[in-house]
Amino acid sequence: MRLPKAFRFEGTEVGIERRGEEVVLKPQAKPSHGTLAELSRHLDDKYPKGRGFPTPARLRTQQKRDLDW
Repeated sequence: MRLPKAFRFEGTEVGIERRGEEVVLKPQAKPSHGTLAELSRHLDDKYPKGRGFPTPARLRTQQKRDLDW
């Protein structure tokens, strides 16, 4: 959908929400972590006492296990 110039957002994706009879468009935020490994490192840093967050090594082991059937 093309919007008039005055209503355009940065980026290429928007979220759509219905509020009663109105439709609201919001800019869609880009994910801050490009890979699962980056997300894992972020969670480990942010929640040092957290348990069970996948580590890159554990992910590779699980992926290999899941693919070797």
